[in-house]
Amino acid sequence: MRRVILPARVSHHSVPLLGTSSAVAGSCDRHCFYEAVAHWQHCFYEAVAHWQHCFYEAVAHRRLFLPSGEKCGAWVTLLAWAALAVLPGTSAMAEGEPPARQDVLVAAVGHDPIYARHVDRALEQITGGGQVNPAVLPAVKARVLAEIIDRRLVLAYARRTGTGAKPEQVDAALAALSAQLAAEKRSLAGELAKRGITEADLRRQLAWNLTWPKYLARYATKPRLEQHFAAHRPQFDGTEVSVSHVLLAPPPDAAAGAIDELVGRAEAIRRQIDSGELDFEEAARRYSSAPSREQGGRLGFITRHGSMVESFSRTAFSLSPGQVSRPVTTRFGVHLIRVDEIKPGKKQLADVAEQVEDSLARELVRKLAQHERAHTPVRFTGRGPYFEPGSGELIVP
Repeated sequence: MRRVILPARVSHHSVPLLGTSSAVAGSCDRHCFYEAVAHWQHCFYEAVAHWQHCFYEAVAHRRLFLPSGEKCGAWVTLLAWAALAVLPGTSAMAEGEPPARQDVLVAAVGHDPIYARHVDRALEQITGGGQVNPAVLPAVKARVLAEIIDRRLVLAYARRTGTGAKPEQVDAALAALSAQLAAEKRSLAGELAKRGITEADLRRQLAWNLTWPKYLARYATKPRLEQHFAAHRPQFDGTEVSVSHVLLAPPPDAAAGAIDELVGRAEAIRRQIDSGELDFEEAARRYSSAPSREQGGRLGFITRHGSMVESFSRTAFSLSPGQVSRPVTTRFGVHLIRVDEIKPGKKQLADVAEQVEDSLARELVRKLAQHERAHTPVRFTGRGPYFEPGSGELIVP
């Protein structure tokens, strides 16, 4: 096992979770950041584009409430179908792995195990089956694991406080799905086997589908939406920032540890820029792997929730004009980002209410997960990449 010391800005929350499509141009410049879907900032948690079409996303966005009475049976059936639909099918990656690999225990939240197959299938769903550069793959897998852990902690909180789905509700949803499948001459066991998942996986998804909408409905109140919008206005109101960047890209066959070497190189370049030894444009022309190096790294204007990957745009919107970021890691390599100009936006809360609610949803997950850590232990086995609690160091087996 080895430790990869990543600066705080590229550990854990700075490592991007990518959109669910791999339709990304290959030139590693502005167009190479395009994602075919609206990325995890437009969804909620696995999003975190993680399982972007998850039913609970739709429920959260539309602020629906669980019905009662005669409509409840149909609603439970819908929940069950949604849960089965969002759980990824057996992937080429999973099919090509020996069973022992799929059953490797990488972490546990209380007594709830997380296996390597959970991380691998979530990652495939995030990338749409696309390839992730081996140099950043451990950090991306560690980030996926961190999000799975947060979600499991929310479910642990729901169980401990008695505010989540009741076992009989999950049983009813499962029974409804089984009955519907039987009517179509299919079996639940067959569908689970086809997707390479277990009944426990399905039950967990059902519990989430039944629990999360109620939490979000209580949290995302109108006053809180207004406060969140006011506190983070540039993220939502259409503000644009003109950015330039220097990209240090690892070669396609780079070893897993190459990314921390690039972070060190980026730090050295940044020190030269800050000291006046080197201007940003010259640094881009001299060191950047991106086509924009010919224009001194200039990319033009971007919006907060536009075409760039999350960690890039989040960092850009945290900078003042002329400020150069610390190294930022994306699937393409390590970036230094400079904001050249800020153009304020004019959108109001009514125009972006869904985006604001998504942001509040992610905030709620973080809060609930952090709270539950005091009650439910999280254990790592060291058999998969993870971020060490407290230090944020990336630990690679």
